[in-house]
Amino acid sequence: MTVFELLPFFHTWKNPHILSLRDPETWVAYEQFIPMDRFKQFQGNPNYKNLSKLEVWTGDIESQEEQEIRAFREKQPLRKGDQIMHSELVKLTFYWSYNDFVILANDDTLIRHDKQNFLGKIPIKAITPIPQDNEFWGMSILEEGKGLFAEADENRNQFNDAANMMLSPQYIVDRDRANLKRRTIEAKTGNIIWVDDVTAIVPQKQDWQLLNMALKRQQFIYEDIMNYSNAFLRCVGNSRGELRLPRNTWA
Repeated sequence: MTVFELLPFFHTWKNPHILSLRDPETWVAYEQFIPMDRFKQFQGNPNYKNLSKLEVWTGDIESQEEQEIRAFREKQPLRKGDQIMHSELVKLTFYWSYNDFVILANDDTLIRHDKQNFLGKIPIKAITPIPQDNEFWGMSILEEGKGLFAEADENRNQFNDAANMMLSPQYIVDRDRANLKRRTIEAKTGNIIWVDDVTAIVPQKQDWQLLNMALKRQQFIYEDIMNYSNAFLRCVGNSRGELRLPRNTWA
């Protein structure tokens, strides 16, 4: 028995003028894909009709937004008409209001229309992590921490820039005494630099403590993320309490 089910965000719609599901003008619609063979149990049920007209859904299962997200994450998109775990799926659109309950199949076949709400309520609960005035959705925890995520990315980029600079430092060269070309001083394994005067080339000094500072700063940022979100290491399966996290832990 299903205790609760998360509605697919990109397949759910509501009355755009409400701020709460308690509003009497509330209506909510959402899409789900149901295996064709599951409709056998509704045969003969007077609340359902047009079941013989049901056909397998052959369109896209994912919305355009979902396809863009999947492409961004470099995962293979679902093929058109992909049946996921089942070979035959029917697209259902459920509509709830305080005065009605409707089920529409494949966008054009009405299979149920009660003209009343047999539950007397909207069987959906909206979860708002951070409520905002005059907003239905509020703010997500990730949105609140986007500044910390940006800071973590910036710090990582600065660390990489500093490491590259130290591995391939700039040089101060006396043109009159060095007598060499620029390509001969590029840093590479086994490279030999021929000069007339070894004091004519001086690499700029780098402070290697900058790398250690960047690593410590990254740890501080991760601690800030954990403190504001309450997503501590023990919640992501790290039993040793280490602060080095995989990059996609916070994605």
